[in-house]
Amino acid sequence: MAMISEAEWLGGNDLAGMLDLFARKGDDRSMRLFACGCIRDLGHLLVEPRARKAFLSVERYAAGLADQAELQLAHLEAKRALQHLHGPHFDRNSVTWEVFSRLITVHEALVLASTSRADPWVIVQATSQRLLQTPLHERSWWARVNKGQCDLLRDLLGNPFRRVKLPVVWLRGQGRDAVLLAQTIDHERSHDEMPVLGDALIDADCPEPAMVRHCQEAGGSHGRGCWVIDRLLRRTGRR
Repeated sequence: MAMISEAEWLGGNDLAGMLDLFARKGDDRSMRLFACGCIRDLGHLLVEPRARKAFLSVERYAAGLADQAELQLAHLEAKRALQHLHGPHFDRNSVTWEVFSRLITVHEALVLASTSRADPWVIVQATSQRLLQTPLHERSWWARVNKGQCDLLRDLLGNPFRRVKLPVVWLRGQGRDAVLLAQTIDHERSHDEMPVLGDALIDADCPEPAMVRHCQEAGGSHGRGCWVIDRLLRRTGRR
């Protein structure tokens, strides 16, 4: 596969090419967060309460906030939720076949993402591919999921073709208020406040304009693992 270009990464939707680069640039944490982010984008289809609870545990594990035991329990609960959808107690007459196929797709992806011992890259591939496919092979579904995953990769890695450098002296000095705000957004999962963080970066004379642009992108997709938050909190997020 030909290596994707910087322009294609920043503005395209070549998911295969972007994932190929992600395999070389992403770390285990960002890979597990990618799998979770793919599911979160379709979280309204996690209709089974056990699945929603399991997802939160899987995401906590990806962020380093839960242990193997919690992840293994989440995997069991995700499988039980999927079994419930296939079982006699779920009223299939309450949804169309199109909706039911989507429910199954997302619940099966959660089972894959919650696998405890698998290599994170294997989880990325399995979760991504499962979400791109439904039994009806809907083109509109594929286009939506494909774009969502591309946007998520950009949120996790930023621009992998350019290195972001934030001097420690800036982080501890002018950028201190922005760092504190980033900590709050990360802890409270309030990523809708990213434009506010962008303003804080401007006020602090952030030496990296790309960070400000990412925060203030109209309709930007931000979530746990966002590269701007990770840089401010001095997480690596890249190999």
